[in-house]
Amino acid sequence: MKYIHRDVAVFKFNLKDLEDWRDSSSDSLPIKSFISFYEACGITNKIQEIKESENKNDIIPFDNLLCNSFTLSAIKNFIERQWKIYSLDIDSNNHVFWKNDQYVHQKHYAKKLSARIKSCLTLDFMHYCPGTDDDLEDYEIVLRLFDKVDTDEETSEGINDENEPISNLVM
Repeated sequence: MKYIHRDVAVFKFNLKDLEDWRDSSSDSLPIKSFISFYEACGITNKIQEIKESENKNDIIPFDNLLCNSFTLSAIKNFIERQWKIYSLDIDSNNHVFWKNDQYVHQKHYAKKLSARIKSCLTLDFMHYCPGTDDDLEDYEIVLRLFDKVDTDEETSEGINDENEPISNLVM
């Protein structure tokens, strides 16, 4: 048995167009994390549609998102910049909110990030960033699913029927 992959959805985006996006909650926060980035690009809704239409409730969708290395770096830098140009803060319960300063709900000059915000952004990156496939185009994210395929030959390349290596290398 082996797995083959198929690209179910391709999402192209322009970071400049996403700078002014606001979430639909009462706080109307800008893009602040990879999850809100996925919401802004329509990825979250499409994943839900695909899970329902293909009865794929066993997939972990954020593990199936891919982009190239350039795009991953661009998204990471974009999210960090959003924190710098908007007056956002995060509390001890990881709730993001607007700071009550002179720049509430509007862009301003880029400020330096606090150590707490940097660490939260690093954790967000580690947990929710897409995987990389450098064959993809710039500014494109792909949702890739894997399907089991039964094969006539149950042995893997380089392995014989007794699950021992075919060639023994001497070192």
